[in-house]
Amino acid sequence: MKNKSYIMRFGLATLLSCLWTVAAFAAPTSLKLPNISVPILDGATQPSNGLWDNVIPNALADYYTYVPYTTADAVKLGFPATCGNLAKGDLGSTEDCYTITVKSFRQALSLNGLHSIFAGGPGLVGLDGVTPLTTKAFGYGSGGPGWVLPYYDTNKGGVTAGTPVTGNAPTIFATAPANGGITDQGIWHFPAPTIKGAFGRPIRVQWLNELPNEAPTGLDPSVDCGPNAPNCFPYNRITTHVHGAHVGPESDGLASAWFTPNFAIVGEDFVSTRQHGPEGTYFYPMDQEASTIWYHDHAMGTTHNNTNMGMAGFWPITDANEKTLVAANILPTGAYELGFALQDRHFDAAIGDMVMPDAPIFDLNSLNCGFDAITGLPTVATCPNGAVLWMKAKDPNNPLDTVGHFVPYNAADTATLTNGLNGAAPYPATSATLEYFGNIPVVNGVAYGKYDVEPRVYRMRFIGGTDSRTWVMKLQYTTTDPVSGATTVNVLPFWQIGTEQGLLNNPVLRQDIDLMGGERIDVLVDFTGIPAGTKVMMKNLGPDTPWPGAFEYQAGLVAPSVDIPEIMAFNVGTLTAPDTIVTPSAATNLRPSAPPVPTVVPAIQNTRVVSLMEITDGYGRTMPTIDSRGFKPVDIPVTEIIKLNDIEQWDIVNTTVDAHPMHLHQVAFKVINRQALAPVIDPATVFWLSENRTFGSFVINHHERRKVNAKETSQLHPRREGFRFT
Repeated sequence: MKNKSYIMRFGLATLLSCLWTVAAFAAPTSLKLPNISVPILDGATQPSNGLWDNVIPNALADYYTYVPYTTADAVKLGFPATCGNLAKGDLGSTEDCYTITVKSFRQALSLNGLHSIFAGGPGLVGLDGVTPLTTKAFGYGSGGPGWVLPYYDTNKGGVTAGTPVTGNAPTIFATAPANGGITDQGIWHFPAPTIKGAFGRPIRVQWLNELPNEAPTGLDPSVDCGPNAPNCFPYNRITTHVHGAHVGPESDGLASAWFTPNFAIVGEDFVSTRQHGPEGTYFYPMDQEASTIWYHDHAMGTTHNNTNMGMAGFWPITDANEKTLVAANILPTGAYELGFALQDRHFDAAIGDMVMPDAPIFDLNSLNCGFDAITGLPTVATCPNGAVLWMKAKDPNNPLDTVGHFVPYNAADTATLTNGLNGAAPYPATSATLEYFGNIPVVNGVAYGKYDVEPRVYRMRFIGGTDSRTWVMKLQYTTTDPVSGATTVNVLPFWQIGTEQGLLNNPVLRQDIDLMGGERIDVLVDFTGIPAGTKVMMKNLGPDTPWPGAFEYQAGLVAPSVDIPEIMAFNVGTLTAPDTIVTPSAATNLRPSAPPVPTVVPAIQNTRVVSLMEITDGYGRTMPTIDSRGFKPVDIPVTEIIKLNDIEQWDIVNTTVDAHPMHLHQVAFKVINRQALAPVIDPATVFWLSENRTFGSFVINHHERRKVNAKETSQLHPRREGFRFT
């Protein structure tokens, strides 16, 4: 059923794309998708699509980078006196410290008007073709001079509530309000400003929560959010995970260690972190080599919702080896080092808000439940006994609550049904979806964006900021013969220099690069010799459906995206200063003062087999799992216990149709083999049941998805020092 909805959307998008080539400047239009209740903007008819006139900020620029507290301000808040700002004269300091909060705000999909250093187009516009739209976002940020924090830990000695400090906002935003109705001095943005780390200089971040108790887009109250958040309430739960950081468990942003504003309600695994500073402070030792890591919300049941709403940002780390490469003119830096988070989104055509699929919950196990032949979704007609109904209860911690939150419908609960919120009860609730694919590209918070470059070598770091989409990036530009007028499409290659875990031994030349959600890639791009005025487009050769993997792509079996065939533009100008960077080459040593990445597999102490499997939840919906177990299953102990300093081989067997990036906290790993596996069906334990496959006592619902399997082998080394983390 799911594939049928993909086919319908593919055909519709193809038709609209063709119409756009004929009427490129017609009024914007909207689309109606079967799994989203409101009309969405049709990206193909947005004025900036084709013009690529919205300026993209560089996420690694100083104007987008948090500034550490001075020692004086840090101590006022309860941080240790080791915190300080070297650039502001705290030469005896040994750590960088910050307070970063999360807010809800409205943000334009363009930087025009945010600050005088930006210009460009209007971002996304409404159906009148003129009015710039803003979108509701959740984002991290920090204040400027005279900032009064939303929370003070007065349990720390010397801390007085309401004490103003100079916050951590980037300098250009420190004294001017950010966009989107935020009136504080400082900036809160989607994606968030960048934290920069350096090997050997620890970082402490106090993470604070200022979100209103509003459901993020796409929230499913039937998801298990843990015992302290029944029905996934309260909604404004956060916990920040620095993806790829080497940290202690109390600072890792565990999914069940969430908290609400002022730590009023906390998750079952929340622990106080006052040993690191004021409450909410996480400690990052920065004992790992140069790499590109990032931070994002990690709250149980709402990670994908909150991250989709904007809660994410860069966190690059440097070290002595990287500084050696910069000094030797091998790696560009400053204005020639760029960071881009690549995302995809849907936007409400009327008001501009980001939206996700919100089809209602149906119990697919109910009698005579089926799927609509066109949309692939259950409906009241096709699943007459399956509607899962809800009513609204008031927030027990907020006597002024006028909105309420969903709880399962119970006609006998007259007290709830008569509380003034249930005049239209029972209500449907949004069902979580296995995948999400937006139809508009968003780079660093900007739709249909451009970045101006000079004809020289740039370093670029990319984050895959999507929920499900896999980008396949390829740089192309067109040249015209001045005599014949013939045009030629040219490919500008990438020189990959690093992965999530650090720098490679040598650069690797690549014509295109696949980037899945959560992955990072570090490359050099050489624009030398490209004429001024040339527009270099970043094409997207990835699909509008789940990524089947590199084998299928290399075999030509992946249809390129119709919804988002292009991601962003680079406009080539002229040199403003000589380019002294060494021409990229596979012979360049990227680790002159660091141990090389091992090329020989060391002795293995233990081998494990872990399987990626899809089972069904209580409503019959597909649920991805590891070894058919849910997250933290009751009465099932931890299964993978690894000894410190052991080197293990993990064989990860993917029994699903989707490729999946693997991320392990705390340990470094290297892929040493990848191979396809033929499906094997044992009639003694496996049989077909309608659209389902039953493995033992687990039903695996594939919804017409038949393709299996792949096996990936990884080498893991759980040692605490001297290696790289993902």
